[in-house]
Amino acid sequence: MVEGARFQLFGFPVTIRPGFVVIIALIAFLYGGSLGPWLAGALAVFTLIHELGHAWMARRFGATASIALDLLYGYASYVPARPLARWERALIAVAGPAIEIILGVVVLLAMGADPLSIDSVAETPARYAIWWAGPVIGLVNLIPALPLDGGTIASLGVDRLAPGRGRITMMYVSLGLAAAGLLAVVVYPIWRPSILIVALIAVSNLHELRQRRSGEDDDAVDSRMLSAAHGAEAEAWASGRPGMFPPGVRPSPWFLAHQQLQGRRPDQARAILLTSLEDGRTDWLPPRGPSLDQLRPLVDLLPAELPTANRYGGQVLISVLEQVGELRRAAAYGATLYRAHPSGSVAHQVARALVLLGYEDDAAGWLRLALGGGVSEAALRDDPDLAPLLDRLRPISPQ
Repeated sequence: MVEGARFQLFGFPVTIRPGFVVIIALIAFLYGGSLGPWLAGALAVFTLIHELGHAWMARRFGATASIALDLLYGYASYVPARPLARWERALIAVAGPAIEIILGVVVLLAMGADPLSIDSVAETPARYAIWWAGPVIGLVNLIPALPLDGGTIASLGVDRLAPGRGRITMMYVSLGLAAAGLLAVVVYPIWRPSILIVALIAVSNLHELRQRRSGEDDDAVDSRMLSAAHGAEAEAWASGRPGMFPPGVRPSPWFLAHQQLQGRRPDQARAILLTSLEDGRTDWLPPRGPSLDQLRPLVDLLPAELPTANRYGGQVLISVLEQVGELRRAAAYGATLYRAHPSGSVAHQVARALVLLGYEDDAAGWLRLALGGGVSEAALRDDPDLAPLLDRLRPISPQ
């Protein structure tokens, strides 16, 4: 796989993947004339400026950050040295579009254009391209819809009022906005250029919502994007660098913590793992491909008392604990997670840990909770460690 160009800018590692170069070249070709090169160049520069805004603000709060540009988007990944407050994460999210808008307006004013006048900015291709790439796209990014920056900011605000509910609430809001956007695209031709943004919002939130509902059942999410995300996660563990993740999906916190531990920053690695159990985010996949030698040091960083605010992150932790052989800890933490989030899928994991420990009677009780919580008997029979217990439950199994 071609990895793209890598360089340092203002102390931040920057990766420009081939897909970004291809899209920029395609924009220059499709628009042609004098507008095409200006628009392509402005989009490239302002996308990088946008991500630099995120990275700079993250660094102000003690985080290390890196930037990647791919296809029609960029993303700044940051690793905090400590759990960040909601307002700090909100400032990191708003910094990208803010610097994009401000710098775009400043450049237009320096060119003698009025950023509030369509006629003024349309006088030259250069003005029009900078207007679109700077203020317009910056404002679009503030729309309160995930995975846009405005959606991240809104989810943090909702989470302040309803802890643990911010992201799921904004997923439904985002799908509603995507539906409205699709209607506008169909009815009003003037909105048709926004189809890519509408599609990004819809696909990203449908993917995350279906993954949240299905827990770790990958078969419930049959999509090319999921396959690509799994491949990128596996590539990250194998190469030590993030693979090419699709829009709306980021490297797992476990891999990001692994990177920090490789850099001899155990406190930052621990902070990442604990945040994954608290922040409610589900826009990442369970670690795929790591060896026990890679996972064990990460598990050793975790304290005895672990957060349970994020059910998804907690279920991934149970799976990791089982992989490294800490079955008692997996069962104990799973029971605590179940009290916080009564769920059939969590009960299934606890039952599996208990049966592997040899506590079949206790495991049978948790299997009853799993069946009562919506896990199908067929799914449990697919687990060879649990299937023998199902005959004991048959008299009370759902028909």
